[in-house]
Amino acid sequence: MVSPDILRAARDTLPNPENSVETIAKLLGVSVGTLYNHIPDLKELRAPRIPAPLEGTADDAVDPDGRDAGPQRQEP
Repeated sequence: MVSPDILRAARDTLPNPENSVETIAKLLGVSVGTLYNHIPDLKELRAPRIPAPLEGTADDAVDPDGRDAGPQRQEP
């Protein structure tokens, strides 16, 4: 039986691409198969994360004082 603490540690460690499933299993003292059996979304946790596109542009930016922080235009 795998303890909830072991599963939590595995879930916390899996998203880091520097840690292989094999290394995590060895570190936690379980087999790779045990991780796959007890963490149904293991493949999704291992998938690369693609950040969502940022909304708006620099032209829409506002500085902390509430003033427009978009591109500055210089007067001729």
